[in-house]
Amino acid sequence: MTEIHICNPHDYEGWKACKICGAFLPSTGASSIRETPNSAPLGVHPQLLISTYRNSKFTRRYNPSASYLKYRSVLVDWMCHVGEGLNFSALTIQVAVALFDSALAAKDFPTSSLQSLSLVSLFVAAKSEESDNYIPRFRSLIKYSKHPTATLRRMELELLAALKWEVAVITPYQFVQYYIAHGIVYTSDLMRGKHLNEKTVKYVNRYADFFVEMCLQEYELTQYTPENIACACIAAARKAVDIRCVWPLELEELTGKKMQETCFAKVWEIYEKRFLGEKAKEPRSAMIERENARRGMKSATVI
Repeated sequence: MTEIHICNPHDYEGWKACKICGAFLPSTGASSIRETPNSAPLGVHPQLLISTYRNSKFTRRYNPSASYLKYRSVLVDWMCHVGEGLNFSALTIQVAVALFDSALAAKDFPTSSLQSLSLVSLFVAAKSEESDNYIPRFRSLIKYSKHPTATLRRMELELLAALKWEVAVITPYQFVQYYIAHGIVYTSDLMRGKHLNEKTVKYVNRYADFFVEMCLQEYELTQYTPENIACACIAAARKAVDIRCVWPLELEELTGKKMQETCFAKVWEIYEKRFLGEKAKEPRSAMIERENARRGMKSATVI
């Protein structure tokens, strides 16, 4: 059973970290509350790592006029289904969709090739992110495609050529997991006037993962950086479980982002449109059931 860990502050080279797990702790005096399986590195301030990312060469390939966008939602759903069927990690699926979008932003592929392109995007992502035991052979992919192996191999080369062989991808999922490892819920947080319990901490983490998956479906969000989307997903997760302050000073210190610098408003707007209200495309209860089923959790309502 997952246990909850409340961090114990310790001075470390001019900043505070938990002396047990190494998680970053804010200057406010509040401690982060984390699920114990998560670990965080000791010795590197989060802002140092994040600034390295910000200063690196990051190419955002965004083309809102791309012809494939009318099919994208169906294709991304299909990629998630196939990825889960092949036991790929959530990160691999996120990377695959990023590669797929980047290739199509760089080059026009015929509509008849889109499904094959999405399949080889999963394959290339798996070779980058999965252990050898989980990288499928090409013959394992045939059942998901109407095309022969030779066609898929050729499509893989076309994908790599479109990407100029740049397959190293940073996704919102990686940022969310990094922040969760340090803790995104604090002892100072209140929900309906009360301090949070361990159940709330777990649900905030689950909702953060859910929002990252939801964002995968929304092409317009790819105009934002992965870091920006990740921060928005964390804020949305905290709002979804009714934590009073959605983006406290503790999260500003951890992420280096103010609320207005994130795309939270857009992410929450999409969430409301899809899951809340009478005009929702999908009932919120259905979302909870689907997410619980994927994680093997019992049905539960947080709010």
